[in-house]
Amino acid sequence: MSNKVVSNRPTADPFLSAFGSHLRALRKNSGLSQEETADRAGIHVTYLSGVERGLRNPSIKNVRRLADALGVPTKELFDFGEASLSKVG
Repeated sequence: MSNKVVSNRPTADPFLSAFGSHLRALRKNSGLSQEETADRAGIHVTYLSGVERGLRNPSIKNVRRLADALGVPTKELFDFGEASLSKVG
């Protein structure tokens, strides 16, 4: 019998992790909490937390809501560059 533990935890995709880290940095630079950002975007705070940790794949609609909540152009959320991807992957 094996004592191997199997985790049911989702693993983060490198692109989603880079996106989420960049989103978190933008949010913190704006001086907003997760709660305030989620409220402004009309999403649940646990959903935002999952996006920031790279565990959730936000829809385009939610990406736009997050950009609006942060007061940045939508394209700014994708401006994390290849360097961020290499750090995560």
